[in-house]
Amino acid sequence: NLLRESEYLDEGDKPTRRGELTAQLRTENEYAMAEVLLSQGVLDDLTAPQFAGAISALLNDSNRENLFVKFRLSTEAIQALQKVDLLYKRVDKLQHKHRVDVPLTLNPVASALVEAWAQGCTWERLIAATNIGEGDIVRQLRRTADVLRQISRLSELPHALTHTAKEA
Repeated sequence: NLLRESEYLDEGDKPTRRGELTAQLRTENEYAMAEVLLSQGVLDDLTAPQFAGAISALLNDSNRENLFVKFRLSTEAIQALQKVDLLYKRVDKLQHKHRVDVPLTLNPVASALVEAWAQGCTWERLIAATNIGEGDIVRQLRRTADVLRQISRLSELPHALTHTAKEA
């Protein structure tokens, strides 16, 4: 019912263009990720490093306390994540309405690290700027790279967005 209401499935339960795109994603919440990617003006104007940092926030499920990062996330990525947060509120209401219990993750704690890495920051400088464990950083970078690769292959998205994902 959620997918029909959101136009991911047609009346005959066949995937629409939006549904086809969502079926190609492998994340914690494919529906929420598709909503972000398909919403004009959310991620459209980001550079590749900013895009990587923003996508990272959608994938980071770490709930450890007292983590710090000395890098600052770009203003543009912060603004994009503010838009995602508003979008997630709408997605959460729709999921709740249809009794869909799939988590919505928005945690930018490592996003500045991902953005810096995508800008060419050295590993030594990256790990010196945080108390996040090296293994956790590697895991976040790999998850982000995997989803960026998936996004870069989505023919249903505007070329500029898939190109940014590929570059990131």
